[in-house]
Amino acid sequence: MGSNRRNKISSLKTLIVDCKKVHLPEVIWRIPQLRHLLFGRCYLPCPARSPIDGESIGLGNLLTLSKVSSSSCTEEVFERVPNLNKLGIFVENFEMRPFFLLNLVNLPRLETLKITSGIYSDVSVLMNLTFPPNIKKLTLEGCHIPWKNMTIIGSMPNLEALKLQLYACHGPEWEPREGEFCKLKFLLLENIDLAQWRAYDTNFTKLERLILRRCFKLEEIPPSIGEVSALEIIDLDDASPSAVTSAEQIQEEQKDYGHDIKVRVLDMFHLKRLKQEKAEAQIMAKVWSNEDTLQLEATAQFCGLLFDSIPLSKELISGVVPRLVEFLARNDYPQLQCKAAEAITSISNGSSDNINIMIDHGAVPVLVSLLSSPEDVLREQALHLLGNFAGDSTKSRDLILSYGVLMPLLAQFNDKTKLSIMRKGTRTLSNICEGKTWPQFKQVKSAILPLAHLIHIDDEEVLNSACWALLRLSYRKKDIIQAGVFPRLVELLLYPSLFVLIPAMCIVHNIISDVDDIQIQVIIDKGALPCLLNLLTQNYEYMVKKATCWIITQVIQRTKDNIQAVIEAGIFSPLVQLLQNAEFGLQDAAAWAIFNATMGGSNEQIKFLVDKGCIKPLCDLLVSRNTANIIKYCLGGLENILKVGEAEKKKGNTEDVNVFAQIIEDVGGLQKIENLQTHDYGNVRRSAIEILVTYWHQEDDNDEDSDDDNNDDNDDEDVDDYDDDDNAADDDEDDNDEDSDSKANSLS
Repeated sequence: MGSNRRNKISSLKTLIVDCKKVHLPEVIWRIPQLRHLLFGRCYLPCPARSPIDGESIGLGNLLTLSKVSSSSCTEEVFERVPNLNKLGIFVENFEMRPFFLLNLVNLPRLETLKITSGIYSDVSVLMNLTFPPNIKKLTLEGCHIPWKNMTIIGSMPNLEALKLQLYACHGPEWEPREGEFCKLKFLLLENIDLAQWRAYDTNFTKLERLILRRCFKLEEIPPSIGEVSALEIIDLDDASPSAVTSAEQIQEEQKDYGHDIKVRVLDMFHLKRLKQEKAEAQIMAKVWSNEDTLQLEATAQFCGLLFDSIPLSKELISGVVPRLVEFLARNDYPQLQCKAAEAITSISNGSSDNINIMIDHGAVPVLVSLLSSPEDVLREQALHLLGNFAGDSTKSRDLILSYGVLMPLLAQFNDKTKLSIMRKGTRTLSNICEGKTWPQFKQVKSAILPLAHLIHIDDEEVLNSACWALLRLSYRKKDIIQAGVFPRLVELLLYPSLFVLIPAMCIVHNIISDVDDIQIQVIIDKGALPCLLNLLTQNYEYMVKKATCWIITQVIQRTKDNIQAVIEAGIFSPLVQLLQNAEFGLQDAAAWAIFNATMGGSNEQIKFLVDKGCIKPLCDLLVSRNTANIIKYCLGGLENILKVGEAEKKKGNTEDVNVFAQIIEDVGGLQKIENLQTHDYGNVRRSAIEILVTYWHQEDDNDEDSDDDNNDDNDDEDVDDYDDDDNAADDDEDDNDEDSDSKANSLS
């Protein structure tokens, strides 16, 4: 890079990119003059340390950052932008706990915050969390916060402007607690399903402007709002008639007190409803006529109403759908077919009732037949609809399979397939593989090889759907492995988007115990270990970290060279941290990994683990409240470490002292091992006694264990049973899979 170009970049102050997704390079942290970064959505790399002077790099002048993916909202990132004033966050469409909000405390100067959620469900993105105290302007979109949890927002001490948009909150009733929103001056409620809003005279005491947009269900504005002396304007856009009436009443009442409030009604909901009722009657008459032109006209008019702001009546939908299904079969009239497919696709999105109406009127066989249509637009609409049906319920998915959908569906995937059809086809295939109870394997077995091809398509949507489909089939480990997917799945561990990385990682977790050493080596050769390190150290949820520990354990188990590769990747330090500080299930997984490292590692490698501080957390977990499994892993790891200490002593390297035994004593481990001599499980008792006899030369006073403990062993958890997958699913490919859920790993 030329010096002039470097100088220009280093002096850059504003960067605006009109692009849906941007993965920023590491060099972004080396542009110190940057003040404003604006994107459709961006992913920031984790800040590195300068290779030149060893100092941390950052953007101390950055004031605006929007929108940044929630996966990039880490403590390390926010610490590098200490003066950030405005921040926009997009929450990924992945069920990740909102740890990113906890990191906002690292932004002491933040005053404007917008959070947009891409998770379109009833799962709340924000629950029981605290926002930085200096925030004055807050916008929430699609966050699905229950109104009862809005006290989090109402208690913000400096909040002056609040925008709640597109189901930012959900539920029919909102009643703020007394004294909340005491400094709020501006309030916007848009596309909220609120029906009853109550408020005290201690709420909204400084409100100047209230805007309601498309709040169709809201019955009235709280009368106490009108008593706020600072209130100047109430704007209503597409409000219900009763809400408009309440606003006008407030205006009239306050006028008597000399308080002039402007009420502006921008659109009248009830007038639009009357117009729509008239249009619906016209559609019903035309759609049931026998004239092709009127049928097409009615279908087009119906499509237009679908994109209006007022929901269609159930009577219209139930009256029109049977006719639309008939139109789908009109091969002699492709124009009507396409318009009917467009209409049915729109009303199937997110509505189980509408889907059931379509199924009841015979839509499924017609849609399956359309997969063989020469018209791309018809095949694409049919794929979308079948995907909606399959994803709606197990019953509708099984019905689709019974009509032989899989073969014409798989026929869509070839070298000439348009990307849009590829995306919809892969999504449909993924939904077919899903369900509360999974489909019989013989019904979907033929999808495995096409899916093995689809995970090589370099498109995020295709990869996401294909990986989720394979994940749902991964209880059939041998079938998945024989399809040759493992090397590609390892490559996808390096994929920049969580939408692909997470399901790929879950498949690897499910099948890795059955792959051979050659394929395990792929993880090392493809450079996936640093990715696993990132999954362990960043704020991913519990199951992601547990699965990562399991994958690392499988790598460790195979060879000493693999253990060395894990050492060089810097993975053992975070494993020891998990062992010491994580919640119980993660401690269990970390203990299993470290135990295996001590089982297969060289003396030097085991000494490396000791240097990383593994002895104390292993000892700390030797308490009776933990399960026998974790205690056995820890005892086994300590015994292997003691063996190395004994070898060093015999070599004369440690002045006739087993230094590792001394460390165990110093951290209180010896007392804990002695306490295990009375543990409920025989394997634990005997392991503890053997260690005490061998390394501390204590006498064995528990001879009664020899006979009675055989019964204990049947009840005890075996160390080798850490992988709880049921491999019986691979023994009989023609089984009925009556309980396929129990065979699948919980990560699916």
